[in-house]
Amino acid sequence: MKVPDRILIIGNNESAIMAANKLLQRASRGDIEILVLGKKRKIEFRESNIFLCTSSLDHNNTWKNIDYLLKPQVKIIQDEPLILNMDEKSVSTKKGTVIKYDYLIIADPFEADISAIKGYDEDARSVETAQNALSLREDLKRISTGDIVIYHDSRSSFTSSYATSLAVSIKNYVSRKDNPDKIKVKLIFGENNSSADKVTEDFIDSTLKKNNIDSVQNFKIKSINVKNRELESESGDSIKYDIPVIFAPYRSREYLEKSKLPRADSGFVEVNIKTLAVKGHDDIFMLGYIGSEFKNNWKTLYNQVDYVSGRIASLASSYPDSGNYEYQYNDIVITGNERASSLSYDGNSLEIGAESRTDFLIKVYGYQTFFGIYAMGFI
Repeated sequence: MKVPDRILIIGNNESAIMAANKLLQRASRGDIEILVLGKKRKIEFRESNIFLCTSSLDHNNTWKNIDYLLKPQVKIIQDEPLILNMDEKSVSTKKGTVIKYDYLIIADPFEADISAIKGYDEDARSVETAQNALSLREDLKRISTGDIVIYHDSRSSFTSSYATSLAVSIKNYVSRKDNPDKIKVKLIFGENNSSADKVTEDFIDSTLKKNNIDSVQNFKIKSINVKNRELESESGDSIKYDIPVIFAPYRSREYLEKSKLPRADSGFVEVNIKTLAVKGHDDIFMLGYIGSEFKNNWKTLYNQVDYVSGRIASLASSYPDSGNYEYQYNDIVITGNERASSLSYDGNSLEIGAESRTDFLIKVYGYQTFFGIYAMGFI
């Protein structure tokens, strides 16, 4: 009788959940055993790179318990990785457990490096979670004069197009205040836009020009001077702010930093773009990252989970060969002044439903399950 291949998934986010569920859906039950390593928690669905108007947002609707989302055949180990031993094909945990694997999926490889920006904890705003976005909304309601600055770091999990869309969303909102000319919105990039692909560069340039939004390039933030209310760059320049929204850089998690996995020029683990396996390790797969590029957006993650689960199911069971991975990515931006549309995404197409009048712009969350992705607008 065949011993089931053990598939260990590191992460307790929506990507880990979807990978586990898709594997169970695709492989014969006797061929695989699935373990998810991560602390049990409620999952807040990842942002979908779509901005919508909303008059109210029930934060509880964006959370689901991990037990509710995972199929019952998946075993959850409530612990965190400490050491990755590729030679022995094992992961040691912080509680002292050693977990062997046949295939390893690293679904949560990055974390925001807020320590890289002095003063971040004291005064920075973000849109990492729905609660962050709601707090920002309260700040925007109160402001009547001053500078709203949005800083985007190239190593952030959010794209530069996403930051541009946020700037437009905020600009549209403040334009409806009593004295909109007294509130300035400025978008700051840690590097030059020309480092992006031509489509993205053109989108950013045309969008900023159309919406009369000032931008600054090559401003690599070093610290937030809370006393003087200034962003300070590594070169000694400074920019005044009243509300600072910061897309912080990301870094690999500690256990990956300590591992002997191969590194790309960016410093992140190097991944084979044809198989999404770590170079030289065909049994280790990584989500949200391709070679030297960090692409942790909702549609890329969905496509990567779909591919990796199919590839492992093919290697371990009778699922058809997945072939090579084909990278797909689309920025979907909706920045209407007063109207928004309901949305759904079935894995192949985005459907836009009925419009509704609203009074505020905020991001919408993508609900990811083994059934697909659903972009939920809170209208």
